[in-house]
Amino acid sequence: MAPRLLLCGAIRPYGTDAPLDERQLGLGRREVERLGLRAWLGRRVTSAEAHTNAILSNFARGDPQPIVLHTRNPGPAFIAYNLAADATVAEWLSLGELLRLIAAERPAFVGISSLTQEFPKVELMVTAIRSAFPDVRIVLGGYGVVTPQIERLAGQVFAVTREEGVAFFRRLLGEDQARPYRNPPLRISPRMSLLGIPLPVPLRRLLHFDPVFTALGLGCRMRCRFCATSNYWEGYRPLLPSGREAYASMRELARALGSPQPFFWVNEDDFLDHHERNVEILRLNERHGTTAAIGCFSSARAIQEYAPEDLVKLGVDTVFVSLESTRPSAVYNPRKKIDGRGRSIDFAALVATLQEHGVSVFVSTMFGLPGNDFADNLADMEHALALAPTAWQWSVMTPYPGTPLYEELARTGRLLHPEVARPDGDGGRWVEFDGMTPQVRLEGVVPEQLSWLIREAPRRAYLQGGPTLLGRVGVALRGWRTFRRTGDSLLRALAARRAELCSRALPLLLAYQDRELGLDASLREQALDLGRRIVVEVRGARRPTLVDRAAAEIIRLCARRQDDARLRAALSPGRGVVNRSRGPWQWSES
Repeated sequence: MAPRLLLCGAIRPYGTDAPLDERQLGLGRREVERLGLRAWLGRRVTSAEAHTNAILSNFARGDPQPIVLHTRNPGPAFIAYNLAADATVAEWLSLGELLRLIAAERPAFVGISSLTQEFPKVELMVTAIRSAFPDVRIVLGGYGVVTPQIERLAGQVFAVTREEGVAFFRRLLGEDQARPYRNPPLRISPRMSLLGIPLPVPLRRLLHFDPVFTALGLGCRMRCRFCATSNYWEGYRPLLPSGREAYASMRELARALGSPQPFFWVNEDDFLDHHERNVEILRLNERHGTTAAIGCFSSARAIQEYAPEDLVKLGVDTVFVSLESTRPSAVYNPRKKIDGRGRSIDFAALVATLQEHGVSVFVSTMFGLPGNDFADNLADMEHALALAPTAWQWSVMTPYPGTPLYEELARTGRLLHPEVARPDGDGGRWVEFDGMTPQVRLEGVVPEQLSWLIREAPRRAYLQGGPTLLGRVGVALRGWRTFRRTGDSLLRALAARRAELCSRALPLLLAYQDRELGLDASLREQALDLGRRIVVEVRGARRPTLVDRAAAEIIRLCARRQDDARLRAALSPGRGVVNRSRGPWQWSES
């Protein structure tokens, strides 16, 4: 009989700076004493910004009424789904819940996947599991295993692996290494809320936003000096290399989840860089008339390789593109900003063209790049705001272990906390490697200035563009206008999908007229004008229906009841989720 696995990510709590206590650990005082964990009480093991499993999806963090996603750690689920062995995948558990699950399941192996900033939690988990279950074999994986302090745990665990997880466990368990990979039917966010109101799956489908995890590859061929993922994988590693395999995986997921028009979020650092594979997906879409939506990461260089119409027919609905900065520096990979003919890419034209064709664009800007002074960082902020994308993401350049940038900064003594580079250093510092907290000594800019920028940029972005939903609906309307009279049947179907999103979002736009929902006068006018255009252009009517107005009033009443305490509660997953894989290719959620 094959040994049983239990796979998990880092434990709760998420998104709080409060020191650990027994309640947060999910343990009683006696259990804390018995497990030898008293020294952990009072420590901080999580950051308010870097919580992995409960995020504000509105990248303009100034939004007082955000979309909240409780995002899964898809790696353990992907591993379990591709093994013949029985496996349990645990998410969002407290330490006490995890220990009780191990006692009930009696797994032979416990696999822990983590990020760099979660190292203190991993150290706590290893200590507790070893104390309670000395015979359980612990395997550590994920991007966090490159932290120098991981060496301290080497003698307490069965393995620390940088190998791709399915291949590692198949070899460990003697399973067939050649079996093709498949994606588990896994919603990225089993719990979601908007304006403080829970969104069950049917409501998400109405808004065409029920994202499904879809892994096609790991890392990126660009291998930029600061990129943790592409340097971890030493470039790019395909999981489903052909367009036929990728297309078949997406259709299988749609059937398994009962979603006729799913939203696939592709787990791949530069999805559009794989042109031959994606053209094959596009041709299959044309042949079968499929209109699934895709959200993806991409470099500007890769986007330039496609005609806008082909991107839309491929299914690209949302693209996350990195601007980083307006001037060259040692951090850049220059190829990202030059097209196939060696010409510099016009970012403003790129964003405008994509949005005119109905593709939402999320622009990522990094402050604090080596070589940039404070004036350069201000210019980066102004430039990103002027692009007027659908949404922005702002971060502080963070050197992660395992990257050439980290090695250089550690070697030259430019880390703000150099002790993190020592195996015997303070592992608790890693919670601050959250993409929001300065970690590097720079010339021409001080940490306080970067901290101001990371607060000011989202505030300015929100005052300019409002909630992400507002921008997303506006882009959908523009895409519908572009393609509503095209002779291409697939493009017409995709235009109809965007029109449907606009029509169904109308009650939300009407609800935004309530001043208590946090929009100023100019943003309320933007929402109202967008609503008018949807009524007149998309519906061919003169005014919203009574159903629209009633739905808007319900939304207003529900959203008004939200306060800071409710928002904090919404950000916390609240309870764990346990998924069990019972043999090969089976997956059920509980």
